[in-house]
Amino acid sequence: MTDLADKIIGHYERHAIEWDADRRKSYWNDKRWHERFADALPTGATVLDLGCGGGMPVASNLVGRGLQVTGIDSSPTMISLCRSRLPRHEWVVADMRTLSLGRTFEGVFGVGQLFPFEAGGSARCVPCVRRACG
Repeated sequence: MTDLADKIIGHYERHAIEWDADRRKSYWNDKRWHERFADALPTGATVLDLGCGGGMPVASNLVGRGLQVTGIDSSPTMISLCRSRLPRHEWVVADMRTLSLGRTFEGVFGVGQLFPFEAGGSARCVPCVRRACG
């Protein structure tokens, strides 16, 4: 991991509670894309949520639509929030660029999570997503 990525992950963890509070109160402007994603999957499908944050509103919406969610986030604080909010699902503290869970999912979600990396950093997530999709 580069120094820049270390700084991004550390910064995110330090501000996790504030970010989570803001995400829960702000307008969910991309909800229609989340709905389209969920509509394409059968009830009970397994979904990998890359950069799940505190689970609100995305993971909770996926769970409410009958999907089984495994969430990945680099922030232990965010994963703790997910575990308390949605305890019947799996939450993993991990760097998505090196993730290897050893299984596949019927859907992978993580649209906005690939942008904070330095040049080439998000490209290192591609093999992870490829493995997750089988």
